[in-house]
Amino acid sequence: MEDVRLSDMEPGFSTLMKRSKKLDKVVEDFLLEPLYDESERYIVSRVMCSISFEHAESIKALIDGNNLISATSLLRLQFETVVRGACRGAFRY
Repeated sequence: MEDVRLSDMEPGFSTLMKRSKKLDKVVEDFLLEPLYDESERYIVSRVMCSISFEHAESIKALIDGNNLISATSLLRLQFETVVRGACRGAFRY
């Protein structure tokens, strides 16, 4: 069976990945900025956002390697870390 990659099947995929790399740089620069507040709430929120960023990078690598099922599974974890990070930063509980 021939190994067909998503980037070979979908011509716009490589453009999407290039744009994604630009966004990655913006997010990375943002995560390196000093925290507004050193409270536990902000620290935990930043950690969760960093984990989500790592998940996003891994998802792209899995897609590039044609491991679509694993990429889809990891997408769920990324969603959860984004939601938890946002909620932890926005709400007190």
